[in-house]
Formats: sequence, C-alpha cells, structure tokens
Amino acid sequence: MATIPIVLGIIASAYMLCFLYKMIVGSLAFWTIDFSGLHNIQTIIYLLFSGVLVPLHLLPDSIRGFALSQPIAYTLYYPVRAVQGALSVTELWRVLGMQWFWFILLYVAYRWIWTKGVKEFTAVGQ
Repeated sequence: MATIPIVLGIIASAYMLCFLYKMIVGSLAFWTIDFSGLHNIQTIIYLLFSGVLVPLHLLPDSIRGFALSQPIAYTLYYPVRAVQGALSVTELWRVLGMQWFWFILLYVAYRWIWTKGVKEFTAVGQ
C-alpha cells in the first residue's frame, strides 16, 4: 500500500520520459528530407529495448545489461515491473531516480537539438 504513490510516480515519469525521447527523435527531422526511415529504425530500437517483444530479464547477460541501462527500459519495462510488484521499495526509488536522471539528460539534449534544428531550418529558408 505504501508503494502505490511511488509506482504512480514511476508511471508518470515514464510517460514524460517517453514523450521527451520521441520529441528528440522527431526533432531530428530538421536535418532530413524523408523522416520515415529514421522513424522506422527508432521504432525497431524501441521495440527491442523496451521489453515489448521479449522481457528484458530473459535476454542474454550481455544484451540485458546494456538494455536495462538505456532510457528506453525506463519508459516501459521498469514501469510494468513496478505495477506487477516485482520490485522492492528500494528498487522502486532507484527506478524513479534513474528516470529523472535520464529525463534531465534527455531534456538538455532535446533543447540543444531543437535550438540547432531551428537554426538549420531557418538557414535553409523554408
């Protein structure tokens, strides 16, 4: 019962992190003429590293370690595990902290990409 607010925080943070991740991918369209290929690659990467196709804890050790440390895992895999009750309170706090770490890092990257992209877009004159 005491873990419900933490789990709700993880779900909300996952939504914000996923939104920011997709904004970064979308902002890359400033430098391309056809964005569909980049979007398809992003979709495949998201499916592989979010746990949609295969739960990440079932992957081989080398791939699992990499996948679990990526921000994509914090958008879907860890929130699902939190809702399932598979994480301890300490692990829930760690997940929430890592989500905010990735959120801050991706927000800084997004602002930089957006600023450079707008300059690129206006420099071309479109």
